[in-house]
Amino acid sequence: MFTDSEEKMIVLYGAGEQNLRMAISLLDIGEYKAEFVVDKDERKWGISKYELEVVSLERMHSFDEQMNKEGRKYDLLITARTSTTVEEIRKQLSSLKNAIVYSVYEYMYEKALYANVKSIGTLIVHLADHCNLNCVRCCHLSPLVKNEVFYDFEKYKKDLKRYSVLCDRKLQEIQLGGGEPLLNSNCEEYIRITRECFPESRIVLMTNGILLKKMPQSFFDSCRDNDIVVSITSYGVKLDWNGIKKLLGENEVAYNIANEEDWKDDRSKKMERPACLILNGGENAYKNNVRCLGAHIYILNNGKVYNCAYSAFISYFNNYYGTKLPDEDGVNIYEVNTYEELLYEISQPNKLCEYCRPNDSVRKDASDAVDWRISPRSIDEWADCGEQ
Repeated sequence: MFTDSEEKMIVLYGAGEQNLRMAISLLDIGEYKAEFVVDKDERKWGISKYELEVVSLERMHSFDEQMNKEGRKYDLLITARTSTTVEEIRKQLSSLKNAIVYSVYEYMYEKALYANVKSIGTLIVHLADHCNLNCVRCCHLSPLVKNEVFYDFEKYKKDLKRYSVLCDRKLQEIQLGGGEPLLNSNCEEYIRITRECFPESRIVLMTNGILLKKMPQSFFDSCRDNDIVVSITSYGVKLDWNGIKKLLGENEVAYNIANEEDWKDDRSKKMERPACLILNGGENAYKNNVRCLGAHIYILNNGKVYNCAYSAFISYFNNYYGTKLPDEDGVNIYEVNTYEELLYEISQPNKLCEYCRPNDSVRKDASDAVDWRISPRSIDEWADCGEQ
């Protein structure tokens, strides 16, 4: 059982794949661990997600009654990230007596997690920076990649081995993403070396699913043999979902589908901006670093670890639009001697933080979200041009 300095346990509400993954990554930063996950969908009850049992609201209320008898408070973290959904859930949980209810943003800000990173639980690497879908508002800036760009395999192998030494292989999850990782024809070799470097970590291949049915048998063998989870994000593209699920199942490849309810109802995914670039700068870098949820993900790219997708790939933005935003962020893994030194450096604000505004305030208004579509590559997808 994890307890923080006030000996309060942590419970999560909401077992949706993407939101839960974000919440777990957030807790990893502070070396916090939840007790279980609550969800109202009875189809999820009893299953395990990220080594946490998913339980019913009834079980939640029983737990709350037990905490009340013991006179103990506990933190309840709502994994949903839009304010309208969060407030609806707050109302549903209003009868709980001993829960201190937080949204993801409130918890992140109160604990100041990003200013004192204690652990990197999830690391992202791009097998390809470019994409075959190019979603509007892509926070990895993939629509702005003009040519095919792959992580050089020898460089990848060297970087991953160095990082595994630094962290002593203590990594909960490594995500093979992009762009679209399946565009990399050498995908199987990247999978092999990743498992070699991190034999105990959860390895997730993040894909839009478009190319899955075209992959060779050796790809599925590699995923199965190396215990890879294929995570498919559903957007507005019509795919043979039943065929994809059958293919993965027959090959005994573990998988999940984010936004699965959306594709069942043929609904498109909503796209938000995690942060908004301010081209003339002048923003408070420390404040932005502490409160920025959407951009705070940890990316290994060409010998550096970045705590923000924008900072890792801002050169694509500069090259496409002719801007000169800071592109020298990131912590060089060959210039730090210990994992603790890496964590200290990665806790500091980026230079790009002075040119960026987290959209925590915008997210409170669901109208900022737009329906998924192919990116027209308009600069205002990522930047507030009114601030020039």
